[in-house]
Amino acid sequence: MFPDWNTDLAIPTVDDRITLAYEVTIDAPLRDSRKLSLRVEPIREGGSMSERGRAVAAILRNTHASTCAFLGTLLNQSSDTAELDDLRVKLKNLLENHRSALEYVAHYLAEKCSPVPSPRRVQFPVGDPSDDAASYSRKVSRWFPGLASQCPEVMRHLIEIQPFNTDQWLYRLSELTNFHKHRSLPTWEITAFESLILGSGDNAIRIGELGFQSVKLKSGGKLIFLVGQDDCALISGPCTIDMTTTEIPTGDHRIVLERRQSQLYAVPDSPHSIAHEVWAISKNVFRTVDFICKELSFP
Repeated sequence: MFPDWNTDLAIPTVDDRITLAYEVTIDAPLRDSRKLSLRVEPIREGGSMSERGRAVAAILRNTHASTCAFLGTLLNQSSDTAELDDLRVKLKNLLENHRSALEYVAHYLAEKCSPVPSPRRVQFPVGDPSDDAASYSRKVSRWFPGLASQCPEVMRHLIEIQPFNTDQWLYRLSELTNFHKHRSLPTWEITAFESLILGSGDNAIRIGELGFQSVKLKSGGKLIFLVGQDDCALISGPCTIDMTTTEIPTGDHRIVLERRQSQLYAVPDSPHSIAHEVWAISKNVFRTVDFICKELSFP
């Protein structure tokens, strides 16, 4: 079933909104998925990697391996108290490492500024939920003078991932990291979460918890599910599939649409399970590091 936490840097993956105008075959694993290949720092004259670049690479390698191990244990573990306490500490360390990767990259942003801000004042620019694009842009102009004019695509990306837009992962990372670091290890509780399973047997996709946010098929877009060795069923666009979907008029009758509940660990009052949040935070941190480093690369 896709997405699968074992391929947590595959594209697309958990919490993504997918738009398709072409055919995709779902055959476990998703044939059209691909791994994210990371660039960890802007390319420099001479091609040498800076000490900061090596540090970012080390953080990402360790964090990727630790995230996979954490998700595997969390989604397959018992309710043993000692094991849960160990996992809560591992979550604290995972969150801090993800945040550190962004903080290291913030210094690349500072290098593009005029004047260059003091290293002691540089941190990754996280907006407040009360901000909008205009107020956030003014803050970034104070924190990183000249960045908007020098690197407009980076500025666009920074605005896009702020909590006043639809994505909440950056704000959640900031809030969870600060809570774990300065207050306590929060309690975990078993909570029922619902997802929508769409497909045929293991050849299926998951929408909702531990799955995509939505799948939009444009005209010409098709999801093809293998239902036998030489047979398949398909859904044709245009249509949109999300957690509100109850039927698919454009889909083959052999495709199963099933609502499934899962009992998962969550921090109280969280909209998602811990596994979903860690997975979503991780892939977005890696994508943001990659995007910023590519945009700031030496011509």
